[in-house]
Amino acid sequence: VRGWLGSVVDRRCMIADALQGNQLILGRCLTRWGISVDVADSAESAWAMSMESGPHDLAIIDDELEFMDGRGLRERMQARYPHMPRINLIRSGSRHDEIDLLGERLLKPLKPSRLMHALEITWDAVGTGSFESGHKVETTALSS
Repeated sequence: VRGWLGSVVDRRCMIADALQGNQLILGRCLTRWGISVDVADSAESAWAMSMESGPHDLAIIDDELEFMDGRGLRERMQARYPHMPRINLIRSGSRHDEIDLLGERLLKPLKPSRLMHALEITWDAVGTGSFESGHKVETTALSS
């Protein structure tokens, strides 16, 4: 595997999303690209997983998780693991300019091409050392 995709092989990714369809799409794509996947269906289970196993190489977090919402989970992850890259899942039709997110944004409904683009941007930021606590990725993966 060449380029940035070669640098993600054998990495660990946490998916925090309650929808089984999204879990399936994300899990299949990431696994096919050589990334191992841990799935949490709530923010609480994602937080417990991170406390038990430590930080993942990447977290993909749905903004609309129930209980402790996705934003709350991101804030806790940011405080505990400030250098762990994140991709934030946001629903179609949400006001992107009002969402203050750290990390890359990935628009639902999910498409593998959008996921790959978001991974590329995120991993480039990690590779150049520009993904740090408080860093907001400027380019978004909102287009096909």
